[in-house]
Amino acid sequence: MKKFFKIFGIGLLIILIVLLSIPMLFKDRISKEVENALNEKLDAKVLFNGKKVSLSLISDFPNFSFGIEDFGVINKAPFEGDTLLFAKKFELVIDFMSVVGGGQINIKKVLLSQPLINVLVLEDGRANYNITKPSARPEEQKGTEESKFDLKIQGWQLEGMILNYLDNSSGTFLSIKGLNHSGSGDFTQEEVDLKTKTEIADLSLILDSTSYLTHKKFNSDLALAWNMKNKAGKFGDNFVQLNDFKFSFSGDVNFGGQKPQFDLRFATNQNELKSLLSLVPALYTKDFENLKADGKMEFNGLVKGFYDSTSLPQFETRLLVEKGKIQYPGLPKSIENLMINIELSHQQGELEMLKTNIKTFALKLGENPFVAIGSINGIAKPDVDMKVNGSLNLADILSAFPIEGLDLKGLLDLNLVAKGQYNPNFQQFPVLTASVNYSNGYVKSKDFPEAIESINLKMNASNPDGNMESTLVNLEQMTFKLANEPFELKAKVQNLSDIQYSMEAKGIIDLEKMTKIFPLENMKVKGRIDADIKTSGTMSDVTAKRYDKLPTSGTMGLKNFVYTSKDLTKPVSISSAKAVFNSQEVKLENMMMKIGASDFVLNGAVRNYLGYMLKDETILGTLSMGSKLMNVNELMALTSEPKVPEKAAPEEPLHPVALPENIDFSFTTNLEKVLYDNMTMEQMKGSIVLKNGILNLKGLNFQTMDGSITSDGEYNPKLIATPRFSFELDMKNISVSKAYSTFNTIRSLAPAAKNVEGKFSTVFKVKGNLNSEMKPDMPTLNGGGLVKINEGQIKDLKIIEGINKLAKTNFPSQSNLKDVQIKTTIKDGRLFFEPFNVKAGSQVVNIGGSNGLDGTIDYLIKTSVPTGAAGAAVSGAVGKLTGTNISAPKDVKFEIGATGPSTSPKYRLVKADVGSAKTEVKAAINDKVNKAKEEAEAKARAEIEKARREAEARANEEKERLKKEAENKARQELDKLKKKFRF
Repeated sequence: MKKFFKIFGIGLLIILIVLLSIPMLFKDRISKEVENALNEKLDAKVLFNGKKVSLSLISDFPNFSFGIEDFGVINKAPFEGDTLLFAKKFELVIDFMSVVGGGQINIKKVLLSQPLINVLVLEDGRANYNITKPSARPEEQKGTEESKFDLKIQGWQLEGMILNYLDNSSGTFLSIKGLNHSGSGDFTQEEVDLKTKTEIADLSLILDSTSYLTHKKFNSDLALAWNMKNKAGKFGDNFVQLNDFKFSFSGDVNFGGQKPQFDLRFATNQNELKSLLSLVPALYTKDFENLKADGKMEFNGLVKGFYDSTSLPQFETRLLVEKGKIQYPGLPKSIENLMINIELSHQQGELEMLKTNIKTFALKLGENPFVAIGSINGIAKPDVDMKVNGSLNLADILSAFPIEGLDLKGLLDLNLVAKGQYNPNFQQFPVLTASVNYSNGYVKSKDFPEAIESINLKMNASNPDGNMESTLVNLEQMTFKLANEPFELKAKVQNLSDIQYSMEAKGIIDLEKMTKIFPLENMKVKGRIDADIKTSGTMSDVTAKRYDKLPTSGTMGLKNFVYTSKDLTKPVSISSAKAVFNSQEVKLENMMMKIGASDFVLNGAVRNYLGYMLKDETILGTLSMGSKLMNVNELMALTSEPKVPEKAAPEEPLHPVALPENIDFSFTTNLEKVLYDNMTMEQMKGSIVLKNGILNLKGLNFQTMDGSITSDGEYNPKLIATPRFSFELDMKNISVSKAYSTFNTIRSLAPAAKNVEGKFSTVFKVKGNLNSEMKPDMPTLNGGGLVKINEGQIKDLKIIEGINKLAKTNFPSQSNLKDVQIKTTIKDGRLFFEPFNVKAGSQVVNIGGSNGLDGTIDYLIKTSVPTGAAGAAVSGAVGKLTGTNISAPKDVKFEIGATGPSTSPKYRLVKADVGSAKTEVKAAINDKVNKAKEEAEAKARAEIEKARREAEARANEEKERLKKEAENKARQELDKLKKKFRF
């Protein structure tokens, strides 16, 4: 038995060692594979530390667990540096036997802990979550075997998730904090039983600047039986809860057809009024638990039908409150007799078919009743039948609702009767009688000690017959005092067919005090407006520019104005400004403004300001602008895309800026210092014209780079993706080295300028496109001009080094430039220049050719090399050719080609002219040719004579052979005759 336990213990130890060692053996390999896979698939920076990868067969035995801690995804351009995702922990728990046995992999749990997700969509639709690299083309995937990978997920869980979603293209902002979510469902089955639970601690939703949810709590418990094949499902026992308002829903959804179809019913699980009140931000406070709310409440509805881009399903909803009463503990007033019966209905079709039926909306606050009944059918062209009547003592509001830090007083009376359709196409307007009166008003906020007091408002509106031209809106009086400074406003608008308007404003408004009482979202303003203005007229006169029929007079002053916003990188401040109004124009006097480090002083006149404000017409202006410092880099980056989350970031590059097309301004400039990119310009004077969305420079003169530049040019951003520009530059005595370090164009097209010391002058024209960073798009450049260098030096000239190596010379690499003129042409982004001379020591070198955007050169270099090492080399080469000794020429004229990268060009000898040695070489070659000719003729004669003698010898031999054959034959014939006749 003892032996058995010993063996069992050893076996258990071995198994434990194996379980511990397997993850250790494969951890690094798996970590590397995961990291490679992420980098291969994602076009983003992946935060991944292999040391924070965990593998275990112990912690969830007999399951296998895989975990990653502190990982994330950082965006690349155009969202450079933004955090898309960061998570504290990601964990998978996998059935170990499903991995070992092959087939379906069974994932027991997926956990994502404390994830931070920031989603950002730009106005043009580009989204920071589109980070996957393009997959292989379909034709490249043909022939691949179908994947047999089978995956089953039993459950998933999110812990403490934070989501920020900002879509600038649709004006949507969603904020989720403290999200906990869990779910289960086997998606490998045709019938999926999906169950989820969700809790959100803080939920906010803004659509198109309207806040629909603000810091709400959210809970849901959902169950869905889903058919994977038919893409249809049935909701079981489900509930959704916002704050204390909880409702359930059930029904069917079907996404398997051509159009999604719905058949859903929803209703509250409660009938307590208090749960509905939890949705009202002003009521849902820390004292909400002690709120007393009596009365019955019902909320129910349905959604039935199909949905597509032009049609919404049928939906109906009803909210009913009966005999409601609301009272906070410790407050003397209460809302009583609260009656609400509102129905919304919509038949299958366009949203325009929406009907709102307010059967009853009534309450009593203190001794003042408020009642509204009626209906509104349609949205764009609503058919209205409404009656509203009531009075509110604003002091009673605070006696019933605990609005902390706000003090209200005054009596508000509201009466409205409206019946008819608003249809501008047929000049229809509802028959209307309405009045609003607010007397003895008082508003005070905890954030500011001053109060708005002595508020009196009297306004009425009417339309007796339903025609738009009969409409009248009359603000008879609006007066108030802020810090004992009075302000008064009167205005009237009538005849909506051809709007007639009149307005009088007089008084002082302290903007900072006003906005502390009525805060502005995401912006701050301060300053004092002192106005005394009167204006009147008709819209037809504005459109026709009949300014004599638009009497306008008065002044408006602005002091110590400061505007800051989350959308501006720098504040805008105006220390003082005065505007004098008349019907023709607004005269601007001594407007002193600062934007970031830039300061401006503006004087001049602005015309057609009424058309600009009322009809979006073009505003005209002739202004003089002075400045001690204008930082264009700051101004062009004044607006920035919102970034989530906020963080310190490197300086952003410049981006193309669209210019408004309804502004026609001409500026006469006197700017002491201007910063643009890495360029500093001083004493800038000239004209800047903005018209039709195009910026023109006319006779703009400034000092820069030790010289001066006069420029005429144009910036045209009509195609914002590829703005166009054109310039004519008259540059005088500009430092070559400073121009090289300042202009990317010179660095690209004239790399040799890096080693030039001196000054140049030129009249140069160039045009082309700008890229996304407001820098010239080199392949699109065209232009040219004459470059003059009076005197200068080139240090470490690579071309001289090439000549020395090829021609065996010893020219100094420092070259002097004097009275050099270079005619240049830019075509399709390549710089061509006609040949010009430079001096290398006492020698003259002639250079011509072109430079490319890719850093390549193509030069033809001409120079005359004196007798010396090069002369002896040439003499030796010619002597070797002729077989004679020839004296060295006085000089050799070389033509050398230089091509390839400007940093390491290749040199080749195109041509060598030996000058006075030509005749001697020719004579030597002729002598050699004649001698060879004579030798060839003598050799030919000898060969002919030899052939003749050989032929004669062969003929004599043949003659003797034939003679002997004849003699033998004759002898034989004679012998035959002798035998025959027996001689």
